[in-house]
Amino acid sequence: MSDHVHDHQPHAKDKDRSGSHVEIDIATGQTSNMKVYGLSEPINISEEENKQVKRKIDRIMLPLMGLCYVFSFLDKTLLNYASIFGIMEALKLGGTDYSWLGSIFYIGYMFGSMMWSKIVHRWPQHVGKFVSGAVCIWSAIVLLTPLCFKFAGIMTVRFFLGLMESIIGPVFVIITSNWWTRPEQAFRTAFWLGGTPWDQFWEALRDPQTAFFFVTAMGNTMSSTFASQFSSQIVKGFGFSTLATTMISTCPAAAIQLGSFLFFSWLASRRENIRLLLSMVVSVPPLIGASLLHALPSSNRAGRLAGYYLTYTHSMSFTLNAGLMASNYAGNTKKSTASAIVFAGWAAGLIAGPREYTQETENKNPIN
Repeated sequence: MSDHVHDHQPHAKDKDRSGSHVEIDIATGQTSNMKVYGLSEPINISEEENKQVKRKIDRIMLPLMGLCYVFSFLDKTLLNYASIFGIMEALKLGGTDYSWLGSIFYIGYMFGSMMWSKIVHRWPQHVGKFVSGAVCIWSAIVLLTPLCFKFAGIMTVRFFLGLMESIIGPVFVIITSNWWTRPEQAFRTAFWLGGTPWDQFWEALRDPQTAFFFVTAMGNTMSSTFASQFSSQIVKGFGFSTLATTMISTCPAAAIQLGSFLFFSWLASRRENIRLLLSMVVSVPPLIGASLLHALPSSNRAGRLAGYYLTYTHSMSFTLNAGLMASNYAGNTKKSTASAIVFAGWAAGLIAGPREYTQETENKNPIN
C-alpha cells in the first residue's frame, strides 16, 4: 500500500471509480469520509487466502482472549477456595456476609458491563488499550485482597474487581462478531467464554431476542452460583480434606467444562441452525446433577460427586446463546446495547444466587 501513497499530500482527496470522494489522512491511515458506494470492481479473495487470514487471526486473537478469560475466571473463583482456607474465620464473617461477598462482585459487574459497552462503542479503535488497562487495574485490585482485615474493606475490593472484570464478557462478544464470520463465531466464543444511532438502541430494547437472552442468562447463572462460590464447601461436605477438596473440585470439573465447551462449540460450527437446540441439550446434565445432589443421601459420596461434576456443563448454554447474540444482531449500536443488557442479566442472576446461602446453612447443600 505504501508504494501507492508516497506521492500524496498528508491529507489528500482521492476519487474512486464510482465518482465518490474519499479523504485519506496519510499520517493516520484513516479515511474521514467513509460513504463510498458502488465500486465497479469487487474485491475477490481466494479460499486459500481466506484460510490464511483466519489462521492468523486465530493464532493472535484467540490466545490473548483466552488468557484474559482464564485470569477473569480465576479471580471470580478466588473467594470460593479462600472459604475453605479460613477467610471466613479471619474476617469474622457471619450470617449472610459471605453471600454478600459473592453478590457485591456482580453488582459491580452489572454496572461495569453497561459502562464498558458504551465506552467501547464510542471509541472502538481503542478496544485493545481498554482491555489491557482493565486487566492491569483488576490485577492491582486482586493484590489488595490480603490487605483487607474487615468486611467493609473486602466488600469494596470485590465491587471494584467486578467493575473492572466486566469488560471481558460484553466486549469479547463484540470483538468476536467483528473478527469472525457467523459459522466461526460459536467455536471462537467458546474458546475465550461516535454518536449513537438511537433507532438501533431502541430496536435492541424492543427486540424479543433481547428479552429471551436476558432471561436465559439470568436463569442460567442464578442456579450456577454454587460452582463459582460454593463448590469447595459442597465437596468438603462429602468428607474430603481441604487439600483433597481443592484437587477434586478443580481438575476433573475443569476438564469436563473445557471438554463440553470444545465439543459442543465444534458441533455448532459444523451444523447450521442448531445452536438453540444444543443450548437446551446441554442444560439437561446440570438438571440431573442437581437432582442427584439434592436427592442422594450423604452416605452416597460417589453418586453425589458424580452429580456435582454433571453440573459443570451449565455454562455452555450461555456460551452458545452469546454466539447467537453475536450473529443475530445487525448494527454496532444494537449489538452493543443487547450485549450490555444480556450481561447485566447474567450479573443479576449471580447477584441473586448467593442469597440462597447463609452461615446457618453452611453444612447443608446450598441448592436444598
